[in-house]
Amino acid sequence: MARIGAIGLPVLQRLIAAGHQVAAIHHNPAGAQRLRESGAEPIQVDVLDRSALLAGLDHHRYDVVISELTALKKAPTRHSDMAMTNRLRIDGTANLLAAAAQTGATRFVSQSMVFGYGYGDFGGRVLTEDDQFGPPGHGRFEDHLAAMRSAEARVLGSTRCKESPCGTDCSTVPVRPATRSCRACDAGGCRSFDTAAYCRGSTSTTQPTRPWPPWNVDPVRTTSPTTNR
Repeated sequence: MARIGAIGLPVLQRLIAAGHQVAAIHHNPAGAQRLRESGAEPIQVDVLDRSALLAGLDHHRYDVVISELTALKKAPTRHSDMAMTNRLRIDGTANLLAAAAQTGATRFVSQSMVFGYGYGDFGGRVLTEDDQFGPPGHGRFEDHLAAMRSAEARVLGSTRCKESPCGTDCSTVPVRPATRSCRACDAGGCRSFDTAAYCRGSTSTTQPTRPWPPWNVDPVRTTSPTTNR
């Protein structure tokens, strides 16, 4: 993670509380102490540097790799604010999949979000997992959709391709709930989603006994996001 923030830290804390041993990749030296205080083993490395990442994880063994890679210090208001996060979703995801293979991980949990269904107004129509994820975007919005599309394709394809870094023994679990406190409304009324729910879903997917589908694959009953163009 580029910084330890709204998602990565709560997920880490819940994993530790559940009795897991956790190692956390961080880029900023200042994050090491915070990670130690939370009970995790800090590993300082640039996840975009594959050689350095794999060298930093040499001799490590893990059961699960969780990707919470973003570079957002605040809500993005310009397309340029998403540039590094887009790169992390493309190259960072690929590098973490290679790390999963090297460390023996057999489960990979990947973050995604509702904007992956498009930056438009779908009116009152309910979006579900049957809707196309990562449709072609308009203008600069395509950069962000392409990044989310790439991340999902790499993760979901990692068990199908013979050249997959995970190999045939790696199961993949997409994670797509809302990531911030918000309210979503449809004909059935309104409900709230929060980070804590996301963390419960993320940490539950680390349990090998959990049946398919995972927590988040049921249809997401929320209206689509709108974005000022």
